[in-house]
Amino acid sequence: MNNIQELLRFQLDKNDALVGHGKYFHVRCCAHIFNLIVQSGLEVIKEGLLKIRECVKYVEGSEGRKIMFHECVAQAGLEYSKGLWLDLPTRWNSTYLTIERFMYYRSAFEVLSRIDEVFALE
Repeated sequence: MNNIQELLRFQLDKNDALVGHGKYFHVRCCAHIFNLIVQSGLEVIKEGLLKIRECVKYVEGSEGRKIMFHECVAQAGLEYSKGLWLDLPTRWNSTYLTIERFMYYRSAFEVLSRIDEVFALE
């Protein structure tokens, strides 16, 4: 036996507990299952997440907006120590960082929405 999956398949088949002698038996790894659960949960906040991504893209889109955002961070009484983060939608852990950073800088985004007529937070 090379791995746990083969051992499990062997034991279940030995006890006649598998349909088709395990032909369709498949065990997903815990990380894959966890990723599916997280992706399903992210689907619930999809619209909000899209808005967060658009906010980050807007700021990161030009050097002038980056400078303006740094000023907004200072006006909000925050430090620009963490920086903004734009996730890769296929990597949920990077999505967590995007949300975490946005929440940290939320008050700076609010300042930006008051001084930049083009930027809309809502």
